[in-house]
Amino acid sequence: MGILPFTGANMGLRRVGRNTSECHRVRKGWVQAHPGPRARACKVPHAAVAVYARSVARIEWATISTGLYEDMVAVLLSHLHPESVRIDGSGGDGGRDVQIETPEGLLAFELKSFSGRLTAGRRRQVERSLTRAARLDPLLWTLLVPIDFTDGEIKWFTRLQARTAFPIDRKGLTWLDARFAQRWFIARYFLDHLSDEIVRLATVLDQERAVLARGAPDAIQRAELLVQQLNEIDPYYRFEITTDGARSSVKIMPQYRGAERDRPISVQAQFLFPDDEEGRAAAEAFRRSIDFGTPVTVPAQYLQEITLDMPAGLGGTFRGRPEPARPTRPPSPTSRRWLQRPG
Repeated sequence: MGILPFTGANMGLRRVGRNTSECHRVRKGWVQAHPGPRARACKVPHAAVAVYARSVARIEWATISTGLYEDMVAVLLSHLHPESVRIDGSGGDGGRDVQIETPEGLLAFELKSFSGRLTAGRRRQVERSLTRAARLDPLLWTLLVPIDFTDGEIKWFTRLQARTAFPIDRKGLTWLDARFAQRWFIARYFLDHLSDEIVRLATVLDQERAVLARGAPDAIQRAELLVQQLNEIDPYYRFEITTDGARSSVKIMPQYRGAERDRPISVQAQFLFPDDEEGRAAAEAFRRSIDFGTPVTVPAQYLQEITLDMPAGLGGTFRGRPEPARPTRPPSPTSRRWLQRPG
């Protein structure tokens, strides 16, 4: 499962479920259960379910693989420090998985997914990482591991600092739990697979108020709520929506520097250019775009199939002549805008 909801024993919070005989009430932004000997599920309004999506959850670190742990914590650090950069460790990470370059020097972060205790073997792994990081002469080296140290482990880390020429620090279980509780959407994205559910909630939010009683102010408020919902489903990108009622556009922007590298947006397309004057001209324009990055618009009749891998359900595969999603300008590292078909 990956995530353990808080229960009455830890802050009185309970998970909102479905098909229940015991209802829950929403108070001050939390989903709180009525007192009772057991937790049972219950049907609740969409708004309450949306509130649950923001509720505090506890991560079961022992069930998480090393790769998933590194992905999650690297994204967390990118939200805490947008200037941070993740290091590709395929050729060796040099004793750090994430780094921040500052005018004063390098801040290095080593991510270890250990749970339980720091055994002798695990301590040697940390020491080897620290030895490799020493070649970079960092301003500070920080170990992030989901363990709250015992007295013996604290003494070992203190001895490690004594024989290291630069400062070292550690962030443990309590620190990680607190930071992920503040940014619940990161863990939800990786562990609970709630993206589809939150997209569905966004489409039905306040659906019962179909009439815009106050006109434009109600429409603006509803649009803002929907965009807020959309911006909570992806830790890599945020979104802006514009529409004139007939045609809509979604602007996709990285949440932090390097997000487009951590979660690339990719396009795969198949074109068929006829061997005539127009077809050859279109093919040449397309080749120049690939070779030199010049803007190009390919007529829809030449498109056989296009597959977009995009966040928040914006991607998909489009076939045939209907107008596909297309960029309104050449993609840049910091901003992408995609047009969707009307309707």
